[in-house]
Amino acid sequence: MTQQLDPKGSARRKLVRGTFAAPALLALHSGGALAASSNLRCISVRNANPVSPVPAVTSSPTADTYLRYQLWSIQNNGNSTIAGYFVRGADLAPLARAGQAPYLPSSQAQLFDVSTNTGSATFTTDPPSMTGNQSVVRSEKFAVLRIDANGRIVGIGSGGTGSAVSGSCWTSFAAGAPA
Repeated sequence: MTQQLDPKGSARRKLVRGTFAAPALLALHSGGALAASSNLRCISVRNANPVSPVPAVTSSPTADTYLRYQLWSIQNNGNSTIAGYFVRGADLAPLARAGQAPYLPSSQAQLFDVSTNTGSATFTTDPPSMTGNQSVVRSEKFAVLRIDANGRIVGIGSGGTGSAVSGSCWTSFAAGAPA
């Protein structure tokens, strides 16, 4: 019994044998440049169409997807009421990209009004002035940080230029920053 060769099958086998017989040199790109441009893109796109999240101040860092900062509070020791809220520049410095200082110097603080979602126009010493019966404690309130198109922290809440950005956008952007 003789086997009949299928001309299409024979051609296919020759092609496959020839493909694996010849040495091949393949160049693969890491994708780092594409990833870096994508990271910068999320910041620049958000700044082209700035947002101010609602609610402005939350009681959870994960209430939405925005990059939020946990405020400090000045607490009255006698009755545990809150006399005010503030942002510490020293807390923002570790979040900043290499070579880009945040808007608030490390040695200073900015008072923050949770009812209007704005920081005061002037900075003060850290911690802010207090009476003898007050203390500084971490609050349970989180305000949105504002980032400009270059990735610099330029404000908090509705104050400052720039825009609120998602936490994932900031994480990927800051992670790609030179150390």
